[in-house]
Amino acid sequence: MQRRWFRPLLALAGGIACYQPILLAFPAPAGGTILLAQKEKSKPAEMKRDESGVFVDGQDLDVDDTDELMSNNERSGTERISNSYSLQLGAGYRKGLGLELELGYHLDEDRLIEIRYGQFSAEDIDGFSKLDLQSLIVQSKIFISNSLYFTVGAGWTGIKATGSESLAGTSGGLEDYAYSGKVSQGLLAIATGNQWQEGTWTWGVDWLKLSLPFSVSLNSSKIESEGTSVDLRRIKNENELKTESWSIDFGMTAYAGYVF
Repeated sequence: MQRRWFRPLLALAGGIACYQPILLAFPAPAGGTILLAQKEKSKPAEMKRDESGVFVDGQDLDVDDTDELMSNNERSGTERISNSYSLQLGAGYRKGLGLELELGYHLDEDRLIEIRYGQFSAEDIDGFSKLDLQSLIVQSKIFISNSLYFTVGAGWTGIKATGSESLAGTSGGLEDYAYSGKVSQGLLAIATGNQWQEGTWTWGVDWLKLSLPFSVSLNSSKIESEGTSVDLRRIKNENELKTESWSIDFGMTAYAGYVF
């Protein structure tokens, strides 16, 4: 009779122990102790996602879930993998306002080779009424994070300067004077910025661009004047144009385009 109560109680305790993380102890009939413990549940395998948003164990990640889990910066890095070319149009500043057109070739998701053509115009700089710039730069763009990059390259800039004024003539009156000159500039181009991508569209900003000239040559210098004593003035304009061409330019460009 002493063992009849023990068997149902033992079965009940065993069932509870299968579902609760507890340790149960009961006195055995012979004076020993029966220990009932739950077996540690195995943890589910860790789910890992590859770059395309697919779990490595074969479970696909929903497109909506991908949008929630991946920020724009993360998508910018992964979506560059499948691209080969990019074409972008930008508006920016270098001495004055202007436009730039850029064609890029993707070596891989973090490195590009770019060709950039730009036209800028500035007024009232160093005694000149107008400066027109045309530039062609070949550069390498390297992403150091998902969107942050820096570029380094070399190129050429053609600078045309024009100016006009009235000067005192030898006869005591005023003489109209006009000057135009052209300069070729070799330069190093350095920039840093951010670029983002969503599908086949891309946009970004060169937050800081530096143009560092390493050569300057005067291509042409012309004057138009009613007087004859303008040689010193022409020489002065030529020197001013060369000095302006040797200056370091700071710039900024915002751009958007298409990748394919």
